[in-house]
Amino acid sequence: MQNIFTKTKSLTIPAKIRKSVLILDNIIYMYAGQTKDTLADVQRLH
Repeated sequence: MQNIFTKTKSLTIPAKIRKSVLILDNIIYMYAGQTKDTLADVQRLH
């Protein structure tokens, strides 16, 4: 019984971590995209 519990636990935790990492990745990607656009705008202005 305990073995099954630890197996399930070890499966669900990485999934949660993976989800958080994906969300973080999306935020970083969006932020990087905005920064790139801003840099392009700045270069066009100069």
